[in-house]
Amino acid sequence: MMAPVVGTPAEPVARHLGRGDAPVRITAKTEYGVRAVVQLAAEEGGDLVKAEAIARAQGIPRKFLLNILGELRQADVVESRRGADGGYRLARPPRTSPWPT
Repeated sequence: MMAPVVGTPAEPVARHLGRGDAPVRITAKTEYGVRAVVQLAAEEGGDLVKAEAIARAQGIPRKFLLNILGELRQADVVESRRGADGGYRLARPPRTSPWPT
């Protein structure tokens, strides 16, 4: 079973980011997308991961996650493969992502 990398259903990632008294609120869709990308980044060797495994590990409703992964695929953040051996993985190795580290 895939272990969650960030947050769990019992302990979700904070949705309030920011400094001082002006927190930045993010949507559940954004939080789930970030959690899915982090989960994929933790996979050794860029192995394909089933959406069901990500949904289960992160406590994300599967249908909602499939919509998010579809948008991430269109944005070239993740790539997918259909079929019994299919799944999702990052489109680029984690070290070459466009986000700062």
